[in-house]
Amino acid sequence: MNIVVFQGLRPIHPAAWQDMLSIPAVSLKIQAAQAILKEEDIRVEGYPLNLIDYSTGKIPPLSHHTLTVFEHPMIFLTSLALWEAKKPPCDGVMGFSMGEWTAAVAAGCLGFRKGFLTIVKRGMLTSQAGGSSLLLRGPLPIKRLRAFSAFTKDVWLANISSFSQGIISGESEKITAIQQELGKSHRQLKVNPLDIGGAFHTPAMRNARKELTTFLRDVKFRSPRVPLILNATGEPEENPSEIKRLLLRQMTARLYFPRTARKLPPSASIHEIVVPLGGRLTVSQFINDGKKRPRQLSLPKRTAIAGQSA
Repeated sequence: MNIVVFQGLRPIHPAAWQDMLSIPAVSLKIQAAQAILKEEDIRVEGYPLNLIDYSTGKIPPLSHHTLTVFEHPMIFLTSLALWEAKKPPCDGVMGFSMGEWTAAVAAGCLGFRKGFLTIVKRGMLTSQAGGSSLLLRGPLPIKRLRAFSAFTKDVWLANISSFSQGIISGESEKITAIQQELGKSHRQLKVNPLDIGGAFHTPAMRNARKELTTFLRDVKFRSPRVPLILNATGEPEENPSEIKRLLLRQMTARLYFPRTARKLPPSASIHEIVVPLGGRLTVSQFINDGKKRPRQLSLPKRTAIAGQSA
């Protein structure tokens, strides 16, 4: 059984995109997307949203948005382009965080244009929500971290990527104070600021989730062509309405990825679509870490697909 995995958002220096543009499939995908942005006249703080300019280091002076407004569509487009170019065997798809939306498009739940415009909208909304994050590396005392964040207003344990990596997110000033506190009380953890442009997977994204729900109100999702495994449950989902609901719910809900990893079949072969732009750990490593206590996941039969976007 072959599972294709799409990566999520992570901090990337704009200059790193220049190397990706040298890949023909990526360049063509970004050019096609830029044409859509021009047709729709999509702007950020009055500036046209120009991904080609961004990838060459031309960044407008934004005051109310973070760079995630660019990173969302760039990672989405690059992931799809690399998937289509590599055409790995595919019996099921899944994504990590934002990568779930890429997986949904790959599975045919949304067409390319609507999927792209949705990820652009998600990037614009979340980049205004504010907040900061801390990356925690080391043996995670998950229960203690949950309690720690529960007693601190506007701070949450947002992301448990694996048993050795997690993210705490929330109000920027409080995150700075927590970094100092964790450095003293949990010396086994490596605690560093994580510049991802917002407090993802926390209640801080309520307004963003509400507005994206409105944006998608009249958009009908289609049944996936292959099983689509969602982070919210760790299970494959077939119902289009439920897929839509769970993707939106995950914007404000903690991402607990070990649950998903444990449910993957032990014999599953993971084909991760890696966007090679820095970062130490990949989703495949999170999956391997989470499989310490594997539980069987039965995938419904679907027609296997190679790298073809809807």
